[in-house]
Amino acid sequence: MVGIDLSGSARRPSGWAECRGAQVSLRLLHTDEEILSAAAAARPRLIAIDAPLSLPQGRCCTRDDCSCRRFGIVRESDRQLRKEGIPAFWSLLPSMQALTMRAISLAAKLRSVCQEIIEVYPRGAREVLGLSGRSRSRESELCRALSHIGYDLPGGRPPSAHELDALTAAFVGQCHLLGLSRRLGCEAEGWLMMPLTCSQ
Repeated sequence: MVGIDLSGSARRPSGWAECRGAQVSLRLLHTDEEILSAAAAARPRLIAIDAPLSLPQGRCCTRDDCSCRRFGIVRESDRQLRKEGIPAFWSLLPSMQALTMRAISLAAKLRSVCQEIIEVYPRGAREVLGLSGRSRSRESELCRALSHIGYDLPGGRPPSAHELDALTAAFVGQCHLLGLSRRLGCEAEGWLMMPLTCSQ
């Protein structure tokens, strides 16, 4: 199981979490080549990526001067997150365009080493699990929660926010494999997977 907290640029770090049973390996990667090499070495059953893996239905590109711009910048999964009170960025906001296009391209390449790739949203997952926020206290709380359910987190330095997002992504991927996830979005745009809660 692999979780990736993808950044919009290779100049910024992307979080990587690799889980084999209870054992967890965390690190920061930068380029697509580094991520592809790590995935080829891991040969995971599933890769969960924290980034939009599709464009809004009808869009062919991110350009604002293209005729496809009339179809907007919002996907159905984005709308459903907002309806549930979960903060989300529209997938084609100017600040999100580079990330969305990088994620779509990288996911296509990753399918050469892993057939099942899902889109996840760690911040939203933490919201529904009652572990929202990015403060150090919340990160410590997330570490304790993941340790409590059986993850053997590496010792030494505390995980970075990117690594914890990647680990949360991997956790949602595990929920998905166990049938403990639900999907947001639509068939045409692909699905965003979220963990089930006790009330669902």
